Amino acid sequence: METGVATAEDIDIAMKGSVGFKWFFCNPMEIQDLAGLETTKAMVGKIMEDLSNTKEGPFFLTEMVGNDQHGIRTNQGFYKYDDYGEKAIYTRDDDFLDLLKLLNSKVDRDKLVATSK
Repeated sequence: METGVATAEDIDIAMKGSVGFKWFFCNPMEIQDLAGLETTKAMVGKIMEDLSNTKEGPFFLTEMVGNDQHGIRTNQGFYKYDDYGEKAIYTRDDDFLDLLKLLNSKVDRDKLVATSK
């Protein structure tokens, strides 16, 4: 906004249609379980280089990976699974599609109202 690249509305639309919309169905920690905590640990280590001049991620994450808590691959991460995340993935995807259908029907109704005026 400060440099005029985007308006507040542009930013809100981008968030609703991307990360914000996604987090409604799969929160940040659950996403890490699905991605794999060893992947998260490596990613956080790279980010930490820029933020704090260290390659070390948070101790709890190092400890989890060291204890074979890798997320859905091992049925244990930030959450416990008994099906390697299959139910979590299908539930997330089904809920996402249901809301997308609902939003599309609302957009269609809004267009109908706008054209009838």
